[in-house]
Amino acid sequence: MLRTHLLVLTGLFMLPVFGEELPKAQGMDVIKAAKALTNALTPNDPGSARGKAWEDDIAALTDPRVDVHTQAMSSLIRRGQVVVPDLMILSGDQDWQLRQRVSAVLATIGGDHASATVIKMCDDSDVRVAEVSIMGLGQCKGPGTFDRLAKALSSIDPNKRQAAAKGMGLHGDPQGLALLCGYIFDRDDLARRDMRENLARVANQAQAVPALITLIPKSSGPRLHALLEATAAIGDPRLSPVLAQTLSLPDDQAVALAARVLAANGDSRAVGALCQVAAYGKNSEVREYAASTLRLLTGYKAAAGTAWDLYWRDRQATILALVPRDQLLADLHDPQREVTRAELAQVPVTQLISLLDGTLGSGATWWPARAFVALSIDDPARWTPILLERIDGAYDVRERVRLIVLLDQLNDPAAKIGLQRLYTQLAEQPEVKAAALGPERLALRIALERRGIRVY
Repeated sequence: MLRTHLLVLTGLFMLPVFGEELPKAQGMDVIKAAKALTNALTPNDPGSARGKAWEDDIAALTDPRVDVHTQAMSSLIRRGQVVVPDLMILSGDQDWQLRQRVSAVLATIGGDHASATVIKMCDDSDVRVAEVSIMGLGQCKGPGTFDRLAKALSSIDPNKRQAAAKGMGLHGDPQGLALLCGYIFDRDDLARRDMRENLARVANQAQAVPALITLIPKSSGPRLHALLEATAAIGDPRLSPVLAQTLSLPDDQAVALAARVLAANGDSRAVGALCQVAAYGKNSEVREYAASTLRLLTGYKAAAGTAWDLYWRDRQATILALVPRDQLLADLHDPQREVTRAELAQVPVTQLISLLDGTLGSGATWWPARAFVALSIDDPARWTPILLERIDGAYDVRERVRLIVLLDQLNDPAAKIGLQRLYTQLAEQPEVKAAALGPERLALRIALERRGIRVY
């Protein structure tokens, strides 16, 4: 029952507060209207008592009707820090349901005072309030919240451990990786499931990658396996060297996992180690994982076996020559890494295609923005022929439009000729395609008009 209750209350942290309209009130609030009329007709009296602007919301927060108190919660959250002192008083109310709502509102508002109160409410006498408060720590993220989540994650109550796992996922602190990776040792199925899911959630952040790079070599057994598995969906080549090192461990499961997740995170720096595993791995599973990843990274289609040893012998010099390029691309995944046009100019543009693919959406969730920054810094003239070729070879209208917009944004003056050619070709298409090609025509028209060319 407690589990179901916690899942329902998860919605308390999804309130429509920023930039969304509050739920519409049903009918007319006669009491509020009468009060407003009375206030309007009463002369201003400096000595008369005036209530706070949010006093009606405080009153509505105590209402047991869901539609009433939910709207009050949204309104109080919008008001922000100014309502926190009043909510701190309400946090000691006898009604556990009110305390629960207060905790959710404080967690969403955040700040030092709100966080301190939510931390205290994690020890509430009612476990239902405590669970919502523990999960809310991930929302408010104030001082001491991570330490309290860590404590809750080791609670004897599986409901609190489950709430703590969700809270850590919301919090996003990379310190949580070292704690959540122990999920295999939890005896409760639901807590174990949520720890595993939120381990992956914490890992899939740009700021978590350095922590993973430090933590993976220090871990072993099930904790190492959990960390490796959590990298499967990241897509950040900063992980490539540490994952390649893992391939030399005597732990067959760790080797198999590292070989598999290098498909998402690997680059040329892992190819040599992968070739050895694909050729001479201890069992067929690790050899096949390594070969499968190599086929993605190199384009060479050999099956698992000694063909990969031969491949490495023949191509080693070529692959090692790519290491500086791949080191640069990996570094660019760091949000703090800056790059110059001169630095990019040292690498042939044909070797930087991952910047284009990243800008269009491939790789880690933070890579498109990072890739576009680098692409914008580079000399746009280097990219115009590549973009025009990609546009010519694309059959999907949406992909063509995205490429045209990107070509326009890079702002190479020489792109005008290619854009004119594309527009002329479009005008020659049969009329039956006119509607489908409308977005492409519009994108080209905007790009050309920005260059002083009027088209009709």
